[in-house]
Amino acid sequence: MVDGPSARRVNLRATLAALVLLAPHPATAQTPLHFSRGSERVDALILAVDEDDDDDDGRSDAEQPDPPPDDAPRVRLRGEGPAEIDARGVRVLWAGRPLALPASIRLPAEVRLQAVGTDAHVVLRQGRREARLEVTAIRMRFEDADGRPLDATTDALAPSMQIPSDDTLPPDPETENARDARAFRLRLEGVPDGVPTRAILQAMDGDGRRSRLPVRLHREGATLRSPWLRLALDELDERASGRTLRAELRDRVEMEFMGGAAQSLRVGRPAHESGPLATRSVPIRVHVLRVDGRPVVGGNDAGALAIARQQVEIANEVWGQCLLYFELAELRIEDPPTSAVLSIADGDGLPAAGGLIRFRADGQPVTVRTEPGESPLEVAERVRRALSERGFDAQVHRIPRTEYGAGPAADVVVRSPAGRATLSQDGDHPLGTDARQRVRIGAVDLGDGLQEFDNRNSMGGTLEERALVIPTRGDEGGMLELYIVNGFTGGTRQGEAFIPGDRGPLHHTVIIDRRGVALGRSAWTAAHEIGHVLLDQPFHPDDLGPDRPWLLMDSNGNEPTVLGPKRLTPAECARARDRR
Repeated sequence: MVDGPSARRVNLRATLAALVLLAPHPATAQTPLHFSRGSERVDALILAVDEDDDDDDGRSDAEQPDPPPDDAPRVRLRGEGPAEIDARGVRVLWAGRPLALPASIRLPAEVRLQAVGTDAHVVLRQGRREARLEVTAIRMRFEDADGRPLDATTDALAPSMQIPSDDTLPPDPETENARDARAFRLRLEGVPDGVPTRAILQAMDGDGRRSRLPVRLHREGATLRSPWLRLALDELDERASGRTLRAELRDRVEMEFMGGAAQSLRVGRPAHESGPLATRSVPIRVHVLRVDGRPVVGGNDAGALAIARQQVEIANEVWGQCLLYFELAELRIEDPPTSAVLSIADGDGLPAAGGLIRFRADGQPVTVRTEPGESPLEVAERVRRALSERGFDAQVHRIPRTEYGAGPAADVVVRSPAGRATLSQDGDHPLGTDARQRVRIGAVDLGDGLQEFDNRNSMGGTLEERALVIPTRGDEGGMLELYIVNGFTGGTRQGEAFIPGDRGPLHHTVIIDRRGVALGRSAWTAAHEIGHVLLDQPFHPDDLGPDRPWLLMDSNGNEPTVLGPKRLTPAECARARDRR
């Protein structure tokens, strides 16, 4: 072996190479283990014990093996290479699923932290190095008007039925209960000293935040309480009080504290449930009529569609008090229908004396002989059979007896294979030669408005109303039909309703005119008329009792304030829900 300068240089290179191999990786040595949110390092975090039910499955999120991540904030694990993570009172969610702790994880990484207990922390280890995140887990709860904690798996918030400026919402947060049965407040337990006593309440829909309300909290030791609060369904009520949050049915009302702790509660329970807090939907079809080729509201089709949707929106703002909402099934802008209704004994319901009925259906002549003593329904059935023999689809509708009628009348509604048929007189021949039983063809002419009913024929409506509605409404059971017309011929009203209990052909139908539309959130015309249908009640409570002008079903006045006629009573809500 040769020992000299050359050999010493070789040994030096080998020694340096060995030192390089034994030295820690520069990145590992220089990158400290720590936790961060965004770009800021954090050593402590405030979280809420995750006891709400974000996915509406009837189980607390803290009890689910695969919880929804809504209330689990993102935290960055800083460092390089493999590490071990462990926690107490906290579940660590990675790639949307909980890790079985302790767990190996490669840094850097992003996880979500879900608090499931009050004594909580998270530890990150890499060799002999350790980073610790202290977690203050607080309990955040909603309390009802009696101070009872609300369970997110079975309870829900509900819009207030009170006038927001009334005295049913106590101003003192120490008051044990509220006279508004739907009032609520926030309660936070285990809150450390020295943190801001302020929370944010916000209503969240499927697309994001709907409204926001800052709330000042009052401390009692480690417990914080909010003032009494309530929910409103429209901006008018929301602006009337600094303790009111605007929300809609099935929104999620979330309280957020210290930018990371959050818990939520739904507005109304899911529709598949059967309890009194479950939401109920009512399908509605809206018809906007045209006159001279233009829709009666909105100026053009786009404007008419916007106004029609707004009418449904306003109705939802009112009937949400009952946890009912209207689901827009269809929106039509349409011309008045052709004359497709043949009326037998309209108004008087008189029997036949005998004679001939002659008319044309899509140009085809139809002749029917009546016999003495035949009722309007029997004659209508003769007409139906004659039309069926000619290939038409004809249906007979019984028209309830009017106050001045001898019995029920009858309508024959005719459709051709291509759609609605058109009925017309057969040349110069009279429609009917019967001296006692009158025959008429129903026609819709909105040039002077729609002929409205009076108290004597309200159950069946006028022939013009039936000629409008029966050929154009759908056949679905339970569908609410809303018609918007230019006006009523007599100018006696802004809206009409036909209730199920009358057993007439126009049941579940509401008609409003341009004035009713224009009054919008001052008269709530459509919502009022819909109320007659939902309650199956033609009268107004103040017809026989005291006038309460703030109630939807009492007043026929206009008041564009929180005192306006838009409140419902618990009894009315119970009645409307029982009929869904």
